[in-house]
Amino acid sequence: MMNGFFPRVFCLFLLSACLLSACEEDDILTSGQVPQTGLPVVSVDTPDGEEIKRSYTDHALFKVSTATGAEGLADEVSIKGRGNSTWTYPKKPYSFKFGSARRLLSMPESRHWVLLANYKDKSLMRNDVAFFMGREMSLLEYTPQYLFADLMLNGLYNGIYLIGEALEPSEHHLNVGQNGFILEIDGKARYHEVTFTTTQLFLPVCIHYPEVEEGDARYERARHLVQRAEDALLSADFADAQNGYRQYIDMDSFVEWYLINEISKNADAAFYTSCFITIMDDGKLRMGPIWDFDLAFGGYFDDNVGKKVNNPENFYIKNTAWYERLFQDPVFAARVRERFMEYYNHRQLIYDRIEQDYLLLAEKIYYDNKRWGRQCDRSSSESKVIAAYRKNVDKLKEWIERRFTWLHEHVDEW
Repeated sequence: MMNGFFPRVFCLFLLSACLLSACEEDDILTSGQVPQTGLPVVSVDTPDGEEIKRSYTDHALFKVSTATGAEGLADEVSIKGRGNSTWTYPKKPYSFKFGSARRLLSMPESRHWVLLANYKDKSLMRNDVAFFMGREMSLLEYTPQYLFADLMLNGLYNGIYLIGEALEPSEHHLNVGQNGFILEIDGKARYHEVTFTTTQLFLPVCIHYPEVEEGDARYERARHLVQRAEDALLSADFADAQNGYRQYIDMDSFVEWYLINEISKNADAAFYTSCFITIMDDGKLRMGPIWDFDLAFGGYFDDNVGKKVNNPENFYIKNTAWYERLFQDPVFAARVRERFMEYYNHRQLIYDRIEQDYLLLAEKIYYDNKRWGRQCDRSSSESKVIAAYRKNVDKLKEWIERRFTWLHEHVDEW
């Protein structure tokens, strides 16, 4: 009896797996099954349909088209998977590069580009909202540009993505000058990345640009500039206008980066990962560019960290590493309060942006859900999917308003 039981169970398991696989394949649409809307369509076809992995696949054909057909860009690219935890999700993010700088849609020309999947963000717009705040509301010198697009991968529909600028040095993008640096505080740093730590920053600081080797002159310069700024910040006369930290740190960038991450309650921004620092030729540290908000604005996982960051009340970034010290400077705290009121008084711009995104994405959310089932069941009707999506967008707006309300009520605590 028992001898026959396990084979039958195993056969049923295989049959169920095959049926599930078949159902999932039925939900994958071809280009002819997805209508053209206001979203541009990005098509990537790898040689012989080769699977995209973490190392570059060369000679992929890249095309962009719009409803008017005006773009008409077609070129070869090298493409690879990107991200840390995001690469483990079913809907993958990608990085790609052209042989030389190319202009995409309305964005400045660049060689390096990114496709963000936003798989865990049911609104699909948390990154876009943060980038909008950085570009349109902040005093940050640079925030990457991104646009929504449909992705067709080897002839099959892969959903709604954000396509835009990689954080690479460029005259038209992230220009750090001849002797500048792009650094990242990154608790997920890999063994092959060149890193250093400081007295207070125990997590590694990665040197993304330029290419250096540990111990060489440029490596030591980057490490020295960061440690020098930190030493000044921790010194007894740190708040002195002439001799304190302000001669080594660009205050406005630290204020703006902080506010966008505090308003969004971005868990990664607690000096854990994706915390970028740029250093220009003048040797001053500038926080930014802002990056990685798909789990911000109340959208974090349902775990112990999520219980904190999904709650729209309480400060989160304020007591992080350098910021805890910065807020002991009355000048810095006053500047944060002043700039927060600008965000607060103009928060309707954020809600308008969300509605603009909704109108654009609602036309395609049914197809994205049919591919990934992130709004509701994949087989759900279009009206049910749109209703679920509207609920997720409203949830985002409501969280942001509650967050602004709490911060405004506690503005004097900065």
